[in-house]
Amino acid sequence: MANKQQILDKIVRKLELNGEAPVRGAADITVRGMVISYEAASIQSPMGGVDGDSNPFLGIGVANPGRIKIVANTDDMTTIFSNDAAGKARLMIIGLLGDFANDKVLRNNSDNADLSVIRGHELLGMGQ
Repeated sequence: MANKQQILDKIVRKLELNGEAPVRGAADITVRGMVISYEAASIQSPMGGVDGDSNPFLGIGVANPGRIKIVANTDDMTTIFSNDAAGKARLMIIGLLGDFANDKVLRNNSDNADLSVIRGHELLGMGQ
């Protein structure tokens, strides 16, 4: 499993290199009205006929990383993607996260329902 603090640190570095001013909290990043955090993967058991009691780390599925969660600071995600310079900058920020193996999840602040899931890159040689 990935270290969530290292992933968040890498996101902060990428944002700063691209001229943004992210605010790093203990468990999240705030930038341009969005809160970015790491959501750990829930893995019930390995797949592929491997007995999880005797060998819990074998099988397809155990390398699946968690998700990068992007939540609107306001109640509605659509309000922060208006057709202006700030909305375009926010879309650029989401684009910067595209090279992570993690899926990206967009959510409103008022609920936990996924509005959109952007698939991450597959890990070569690992199960998804």
